Amino acid sequence: MKILITGGAGFIGSHLAEYFINDNEVFILDNLSTGHRSNVDFIDDAHFIEEDVMHKSFVTELIKQKQFDIVIHLAAVVSVVETINNPINSQSINIDSTLNLLEANRQYNAKLKNLFSLHLRLYTVIQMNYQNRLKHLLILNHHML
Repeated sequence: MKILITGGAGFIGSHLAEYFINDNEVFILDNLSTGHRSNVDFIDDAHFIEEDVMHKSFVTELIKQKQFDIVIHLAAVVSVVETINNPINSQSINIDSTLNLLEANRQYNAKLKNLFSLHLRLYTVIQMNYQNRLKHLLILNHHML
């Protein structure tokens, strides 16, 4: 399957990419504002796209061209401090990017089987108990495929 992980160079995304890479074609879309390219050094340059998920026309064209089977949307403002200090911008990024992905897939991607959107609350839970929680997340996502 062809999988897109937005925010894929971050904490959760990089682990999901590593989990899915052996049996799937995994693409990472990340602007590297909080993620790191080194987190996904197993993803070749053809499958790593350094771009902002808020760039609507780019994301729409990517969806049109690649026809992903699964989209895992993790790109978000994950800093609690940033969310408190700049709530309007934070919510705009978190909500608008999700709506843009949903709309692009609705219009141009009949192949899409699943779109998962996971944000700050889940990230916080996983950070609190990394080993156990991440294992459950990977199992959950694997069974949803």
